Amino acid sequence: MAWEDDIQLSEGICGSSPYIAPEEFSQSSFDPRGVDIWSCGVIYMAMRTGRQLWKLADAKKDEFFQEYLVKRKDATGYEPIESLKRARCRNVIYSILDPKPERRINGKQILNSEWGREIKAYLNPLQA
Repeated sequence: MAWEDDIQLSEGICGSSPYIAPEEFSQSSFDPRGVDIWSCGVIYMAMRTGRQLWKLADAKKDEFFQEYLVKRKDATGYEPIESLKRARCRNVIYSILDPKPERRINGKQILNSEWGREIKAYLNPLQA
């Protein structure tokens, strides 16, 4: 909750298959904040590419996710992310979709990134 200072770990698998973070499959408890960041990255990529990147973020069960894990480390990268025009954006998306939750970027880091600072938010929709 917003008024709490302590992290409340989550347990179990929750959510729709393409949006579930890898740690939900491999850890008995996990920090839900990183899970939400992961889901936002999957949603962003679905909006940008018009398709899901994978069905399930479990390399043992999904060949597309296995391909992502291999190609994200390759010099040429993972094509759907590499198709994003701006390097600043690609770097943040790779950090959002880092399969290791302890390395995954957090919300504050996203907003403070070069890419995040370029995002304009309007309080009044008439300003857009």
